[in-house]
Amino acid sequence: MLLSPVDPAHWKREILFLLWSLLCHCRKSITEPEYKEVFDIAPVGFQAVDTAYPLDLKGFETFGQKISHIVPRCRKVFLELRNTITSNHNLLAAVLYSDQTLKYTGIYDITHEVDRVGTGDAFVGGMIYGLLTYPDNDQKALEFALAASALKNTVYGDFNQVTVEEVESLMKGNTSGRVTR
Repeated sequence: MLLSPVDPAHWKREILFLLWSLLCHCRKSITEPEYKEVFDIAPVGFQAVDTAYPLDLKGFETFGQKISHIVPRCRKVFLELRNTITSNHNLLAAVLYSDQTLKYTGIYDITHEVDRVGTGDAFVGGMIYGLLTYPDNDQKALEFALAASALKNTVYGDFNQVTVEEVESLMKGNTSGRVTR
């Protein structure tokens, strides 16, 4: 069957091929819903309603193993997890599969979210910063990324206006999992 360039199925196939091509040459990857589409790997799920929620660690480890097997150059597979309780109440966590082990964070309970726009960017930016700043400590890089994203939920606008010191303070001092600003 020939597909026309104006046929949506043609573009979907082209986009999936492009994603696959990019992933085959990367060393780090941020997991997105496209993994289901590209690799047919179902999401593990995150349905936290409070900070006591038990992450499916075996499920996330298997997810990381599958991606690492399919894309062997991808050395770090990470996910930011979000469960929306209400429009301004969310729970966040994160996982990272690297060096054949799973790293994971605690859960942040954000009860007064003011702006979700840019939180994914804050997570990825925090992950990049964390990996560069803590090159031998993937766990700390992951914690930094999630704290940066959690704080961004409390800031108006597209950009994360928090400082490194604020992120590190949240990483060190917020043992309850609640974010207040």
